[in-house]
Amino acid sequence: MSMKRLWSVWLAALIGLLTGVAEAQPAAGSLLTSDARFAGDRGLRVRARATAGGQARVELERLGAGLVPRGAALRIHEGAPVLTTLAVRKDAALVPLINGGRQTFVRFAVVKLDDRGAPVGRPTILDATARRQSKDSAPSVVVACPDPQGFTVLWQEQRMTAGRADAVTYMVRISPQGKWVQEARVVPIPWALGAIAYTGAAYHLAIFYDGAQPDQTRLCFVTLDAGGRPQQHPWWASRPQLIDEVQLMPIAGGVQAYFRGGPQGTTLRSVRVTTVGQWGTQPAPANDHGPLAMNADFALKPGTGGTVEVVR
Repeated sequence: MSMKRLWSVWLAALIGLLTGVAEAQPAAGSLLTSDARFAGDRGLRVRARATAGGQARVELERLGAGLVPRGAALRIHEGAPVLTTLAVRKDAALVPLINGGRQTFVRFAVVKLDDRGAPVGRPTILDATARRQSKDSAPSVVVACPDPQGFTVLWQEQRMTAGRADAVTYMVRISPQGKWVQEARVVPIPWALGAIAYTGAAYHLAIFYDGAQPDQTRLCFVTLDAGGRPQQHPWWASRPQLIDEVQLMPIAGGVQAYFRGGPQGTTLRSVRVTTVGQWGTQPAPANDHGPLAMNADFALKPGTGGTVEVVR
C-alpha cells in the first residue's frame, strides 16, 4: 500500500501533537498503513488502523496464497499513533513502532515465527528512545530489512531549525530473539529514506531525490558499509516521476527495486541495480508492470532461476 504519502499525512498529525497544533484525525477503523513482505514463500503483512481518540492499532497477519490473510492476526500495538514497516526472516519478523508526539518513543517489536511462518507468542519489545539525540525532533520515516544476524533498521528524524528541516538518521541492529546486536547510533545519511536491503558484505539503500514538483522525484541508490556509512555519492536509478513505496529484492550483485511510479504514482515499475552509477547521469527507462491501485498491496519473493516474483 502507498506508504510515503500516508506517512506524510500521519507525520503532519504527529508534528501537530509535538507542537500543540490541532490536526484532523483519521476516522476510527480507517487503514493508515499496510505493508506486506515475504521470506522465501512465507508471507506476512502488518497493518495499522486508526482507533478512537486519534490512537492506533497495529496487527501482524500471516498470508496464504497471494496476499489473502490466513489465521488470526497478532496484535502488536494499541495506543499512540505510530510509523511502522515490516521486515521478515524465516524465523522472526520485526515491526518498528515509532511515535513523534509529545512523548516520542522509538520501539521495535520482534515476533517469533513457527515452522509454517505463522506468528507465535507475544512480541518482544525493545526500546531505543533513550538513544535519541534531540528532544525537539520528530521521526519521519523508518526502513528495515533482514540481515544474517537478524534485522537492520534505519529511522530518520526531522527538526526545524532556522526555517529549514535538518535530518538525523539512526541505525540499529536486532537479533531474531529480540536482543540488541548493535544499539542505535547516528549514521551519516542525510537523504530521504526509501528502502534498504542487505546484499552481501553490506547494504543497498534506496533514497528519494525530490525535484521542484512531486512528479519530478527520482529513485536513487547508494551502498552502505556494514556500519551504515555511505560508500559513494548516490546515483540516479530512475527518471523523474511520481514515486512512492519502494521494495527491494537482493539479487546477484545488487538489488531489483520495485516501486509505485508513473505520472500519477499508480504504475508498478522496476529497475535492476547491479552497478554503481553517477549522479546526473540519466538511467534507462524503468520496466513497466502495469497499473497498481493506491490502496493495493504488493510484495516480492524469489522466483525461479534467480528471478523476482511480484505478489499482488
